[in-house]
Amino acid sequence: QIEAFHVFKVFVANSSKPSNIISILVANRNKLIHFFSDFKTDGEDVKFDEDKAQVIKEISALLSKEKH
Repeated sequence: QIEAFHVFKVFVANSSKPSNIISILVANRNKLIHFFSDFKTDGEDVKFDEDKAQVIKEISALLSKEKH
């Protein structure tokens, strides 16, 4: 699951996301935020926690951009 997260964060972090990727992320925003909020590793991994917080922030910001 950790490896899949790292692949997923590349899509989220891409500043040139195609509109269809943005639409999918916005449509699933609440589910993704809930999932990542509960997603834990087996040990303490500060970098993973920072990456996870950034992914949540990016997904949250997409909704704001979509409304404007």
